[in-house]
Amino acid sequence: MALKDAVNYLSERRFFSRISIFLAITSIVTFSHNYAYWNKDKVVQNDVISYYGYLPGIFIYKDLSMGFLNDPNARPSIAGSKFWYLETPEGGRYFKMPIGESIMMTPFFLMAHATSITMGLPSNGYNYVYDYFVVVSAWFYAFLAMLILSKILRHFGVRDFAIGLTILCLFLGTNLFYYSTLEAGMSHIYGFFLFVLGIHQTIKWHQQPSRWHSIALGLIIGMMIIVRPTNLFFALFPLFYNVASIQTLKDKWKLFFTEWKNVMVVCVCAAAVVFIQLFAWKAGTGHWFIYSYGEQGFHFDRPEIWKGLFSYRKGWFLYSPVLLLAIPGFYLLWKRARNVFLPSLFVIVPTIYVILSWWCWWYGGSFGMRALIELSAIMAIPLALLFDAMLTAYTFWIPIVFAYGSLDLNDHFTEKYAIGQVHPDSMSKEAYWYLVTHKHVHTDDQDRFWTFMDRPSAYSAFMGKDEREITKVKLHHNAEIFADSSFGYEPALYTTTGNQYFREEFATVLNVSGGYNSEGADQDTSDVSIVVSFLNVDKGKEYLRTEHKGENMHGNWNYFEMQVPIEYGSDKGTELRVYLSNPGKKNVHIKNLLIVKSIY
Repeated sequence: MALKDAVNYLSERRFFSRISIFLAITSIVTFSHNYAYWNKDKVVQNDVISYYGYLPGIFIYKDLSMGFLNDPNARPSIAGSKFWYLETPEGGRYFKMPIGESIMMTPFFLMAHATSITMGLPSNGYNYVYDYFVVVSAWFYAFLAMLILSKILRHFGVRDFAIGLTILCLFLGTNLFYYSTLEAGMSHIYGFFLFVLGIHQTIKWHQQPSRWHSIALGLIIGMMIIVRPTNLFFALFPLFYNVASIQTLKDKWKLFFTEWKNVMVVCVCAAAVVFIQLFAWKAGTGHWFIYSYGEQGFHFDRPEIWKGLFSYRKGWFLYSPVLLLAIPGFYLLWKRARNVFLPSLFVIVPTIYVILSWWCWWYGGSFGMRALIELSAIMAIPLALLFDAMLTAYTFWIPIVFAYGSLDLNDHFTEKYAIGQVHPDSMSKEAYWYLVTHKHVHTDDQDRFWTFMDRPSAYSAFMGKDEREITKVKLHHNAEIFADSSFGYEPALYTTTGNQYFREEFATVLNVSGGYNSEGADQDTSDVSIVVSFLNVDKGKEYLRTEHKGENMHGNWNYFEMQVPIEYGSDKGTELRVYLSNPGKKNVHIKNLLIVKSIY
């Protein structure tokens, strides 16, 4: 009885949720400092360059069209800066990613800029001070999300101990932890915070649909959209909140008709925030609307839902397995909080469908299914209700065990991802379970472990095929070629495949194979080389040159195979040439020369 009284006393004072928030934010900050990516120029990189680029473009260079990049007088001030941009046919420049995250980072960017100037550092938006404040920004929004989420769960009658477990599981037991620390510049912690804030504001609006609550809800929804456009589906949450039957649906429409002015305020405020993105495009390109993903799009007729949720490559529930408990928690959501059951499903289902219909359903190099992180804000409610229901005399230990297991697994996988052992896009069943059952990849297993990887083909996925189906194109095949000895150091023979433009969105591996031999017995071919070259004849520019040296052999055919990775896009008009260098001035045979392009 004394123990029960103590637990009730601590719960009334919100001890468990507060200590969980303290532990979660302390772990996030400590883990970030252990790696200190801001000192290694590893914060503003990859997609973050485009999310972040609006800030220096607006506040330092005052030019969203990025014309300053062509100004020779501005070069000293932009040294060390990073700007990735796309261009319209007219030459207008724009960022691939939307502006919302930059807006949310703005206070921290301004603090970083002032600090950088005070310290006498180059204040171009790209030094370790700016990187550090990008990470601090993510910590800030993570902390706010924890506080607001605890309020939401308390509103639904979840006891304080279950609230604490839920916060620990979400922030330390899922990939939300990784995207609050080592890739804190990505948009996901910002989207998660906005989802939590949106749920809280929806509750407040329905309690009192005032003008201020309407303005706040509209601003939140608009910000969600310009942080990540697929967050648009969250608008269905306030639309169907309190709807659980035909009668409650009728009541909801009556409320909207009664409060139509406030409903209009929500819509106008959301549209006003979205207009910021349109204005940014207009300022940079002269166009009000830009589709920044070019030829990339959705395969709505073949969404990869099973792979996105359960595959070893990126499955949401395999890399954040504690979220599986939210599924039975939906039963309790229906029983205890029916007013959010349908709105939760109406957000989760279409969001999963659309996100996993994207041509690259695994979303490139990432830890787990990062594109679904925002949905864990909604999943937190049924998860917490399940934990709360288990806090009985006989089952109280179950949520504690799950919480410990999720934290331990996520910590293990996050560490392995940080050092490159959890592969960013090529994990397989064998690799996954090896890491689950081994603390480290043993030295003796290194080579075997990397054979487990299942490299996807982005090109196949782009074309609507299974990403495990590598697209191979035979460029050349010649049964037998003879090269006499008169060529010397000039290419003795070559074959050209003509114009070979390699799209930079897709990695390409060129496989060149065949056999060769010098004429006559007992003549070595160690001075013979098979050369692969990418040459733009008009520009006189060679983009790549690699060669396979011959071996010392006597009279037998020597088989060769070259794998040449092409990780960039060469100019259109570039020729692929494969030739034999024969400085030894001996007659050489080549047979079965085969050139195959594999597109990943």
